[in-house]
Amino acid sequence: MNVLDLRSAGTLSVDDAKAITELEKSVRDEYNDYICEFATANQVKESQWLLRSTCRNTYISKIHDSFCRLALLEQKLSAGESVHTVLVDSKSISKTAREILSRHKSSATVSVCGKSKIKLLQKLANILKSLYLVCNLFVWSKLVGKKRKPHGSLILLDMFLLKNSFDQCGKFLDRYYPELIEFAPAEEQENIWYLPSLYGIKYPLEWAKMFRNIAASPHNILMKEQWLTLFDYLFALKKSISLPHSINKFPLWRTYDVSEIVKEELKLDCGSPALIQALLIQRSFKRYKNGGIKIKGVIDWFENQVGDRAVYLGMHEWYPEVQVKGYVGFVPEGYYAGLAPVQCENDGGVLPSELLILGEAYRENQSKHLHSLQMKTAPAFRFQTTIEWKPKSQNEQNKVLLAMPMLLDEAKRVVQLALAASDNLGSQFVIKPHPTISTSRFKEIIPESNNQRFTFSEASIVELFPSTKLLVTTASSVALEAVLCNIHVAIIGNQSGPTINPLEGIVQNDRWSICYTPEELEECIHQDSPRDTLDSSRYLTKVTPEGVLEMLRFETP
Repeated sequence: MNVLDLRSAGTLSVDDAKAITELEKSVRDEYNDYICEFATANQVKESQWLLRSTCRNTYISKIHDSFCRLALLEQKLSAGESVHTVLVDSKSISKTAREILSRHKSSATVSVCGKSKIKLLQKLANILKSLYLVCNLFVWSKLVGKKRKPHGSLILLDMFLLKNSFDQCGKFLDRYYPELIEFAPAEEQENIWYLPSLYGIKYPLEWAKMFRNIAASPHNILMKEQWLTLFDYLFALKKSISLPHSINKFPLWRTYDVSEIVKEELKLDCGSPALIQALLIQRSFKRYKNGGIKIKGVIDWFENQVGDRAVYLGMHEWYPEVQVKGYVGFVPEGYYAGLAPVQCENDGGVLPSELLILGEAYRENQSKHLHSLQMKTAPAFRFQTTIEWKPKSQNEQNKVLLAMPMLLDEAKRVVQLALAASDNLGSQFVIKPHPTISTSRFKEIIPESNNQRFTFSEASIVELFPSTKLLVTTASSVALEAVLCNIHVAIIGNQSGPTINPLEGIVQNDRWSICYTPEELEECIHQDSPRDTLDSSRYLTKVTPEGVLEMLRFETP
């Protein structure tokens, strides 16, 4: 029986997995066009740009992913391939799948398996989660927090604070702009303030600890929670419930009705914590202005997420004369559609005035949809050890380094494929967990990693490179670091959907491979490492006083 499994956690054949990965590139362009058409049809403006349906974050919004799966179905039918049953995991995608089958005169059936992602009480569940979030933000910021009133004209650095952003002694660990302040002009250092969003904090004691660490830190940290009022939280809660209902027009995709797919996104947003957080960020700039805070410029950690857009909207409304730069401080991959800005976003005022990239290698991909956006290179703060790397020929390269992504489903896939490889490879498998998760937690969540074939390492990635023969990972900036250090990279292929390859289009194909099977991984392990070294300056810009000074130079009105 020919079954096509289009579920998000389903299993495609290797051939279909490769086909959907190839299709994704063209579907991505269709998706970009669709979102702009969608925004135009609904006359999207202001806070409507904070909805996941209008934000081209392909890790959060499922519209692009759904289009890819439907495109695979249509391609197979157009090629005359036999399909008996189509498995999907939501009613929204099933409607369009049936329309495609009908157009191609196919007798195949569509089966909705598993729990629907849109529950009957989805809105209530969102509101309860949001109330929990709001209570923690408001209460702990007031109980153990410390409101700081900055003086002078500030340069704000947008970033995230995680549970491990402070060490056990309470020391702040800057993982976004390390050494920026040290390289900044002395007269500017005291005016540079971090503007964080809190991420990954779940429990009340974790909130309390975070605000306590922030209050005790000698670093300049501007917390929006210290400036927001109870009225602001109530405003955001009410707005998050009403905002998704302001969208009511749904264009066709490839002449197919995809309205249910987009409506599902809108339902997921209704009262959601993510939307409330974005609305609070936007609202906070009103409080800064009313509080007499002067802002000289803002550097946004640019991912084109709703949080970024909230910064731009808030600045445009309350500090319209101040320049906001977007800093892409990581290696951008093509699958993340939002990293390449489009015209409708520029028209909507949700883009920076200038985009800062780590090297010239990314310029073409970043500007392909919007040539008018000013783009400059800027220091690669997080990659200085890679830039300074020198080959050490005396080391024996016999380790296969498994660099784990932040998403645990992807990490599990890496572990499982490594386990399935032959025992007689003569190489040692070393697991390097993502910085956001501890080794003990990793072993607990992925029990397959508790195997004698694996060892764990707390050393930095670059420290492990001299003894590394092959790097195995998924969508991670580590892939580029390995390539620049003369290490071949194996990207683990996704058999549930499109494979995300952070190297495609920026590094020649002989430096990396995509592995779907244990046999393909074994072939990579036996492959010789590249002999010549790439010019790292095309990909990563060294931190210098001149580079930091240019980054911190803002246009005055």
